[in-house]
Amino acid sequence: MSDIVYSDRHGNIVTQHSKAMYKKGAFALILFDGNVLMVKPSGPHDIWELPGGGLDSGEWVDQGLKRELYEETGIALPDNLELKPVCKLLFHYYPDDVKQFWNYNLNLFVLEFKLIPIVSARNEIERVEWKPFSQLDSLLINFMHRTLIRNYQTQKDVPVKKSDYDDVLGYI
Repeated sequence: MSDIVYSDRHGNIVTQHSKAMYKKGAFALILFDGNVLMVKPSGPHDIWELPGGGLDSGEWVDQGLKRELYEETGIALPDNLELKPVCKLLFHYYPDDVKQFWNYNLNLFVLEFKLIPIVSARNEIERVEWKPFSQLDSLLINFMHRTLIRNYQTQKDVPVKKSDYDDVLGYI
């Protein structure tokens, strides 16, 4: 059907057998004192993720991030806080729990806190924990989220690249 390579949450290659959906999402790399805030969604997969998720229809990327952070961790960012993604990445994803192919335009935001925020697992999240940044390689992390983290680590001094899909899909 396509020459595009899709990966599941474990990084396994999945052959596309149905039409892909275009989605956009916002995720946060939240830092405090050398640690990263990670969430473990409820469900059968014992995989950690960055807080964040897909945007609702008509939602701006920064609005979606603020909503997702509150829904998953209880962190309430001020409405007037201006946020800009530090990197964007088009990821071909196959979430095996919904069995769909996604061309997922990911927006990564980095938030560094000087004081530790109070967090709690909410909604579909089983656990929220601070993990040492230096030990992320040994942690079982959703492949898409690990790709975002590595992209940030290798390109954090490079300006955000505009995705080929930004104009078509109306992303900021």
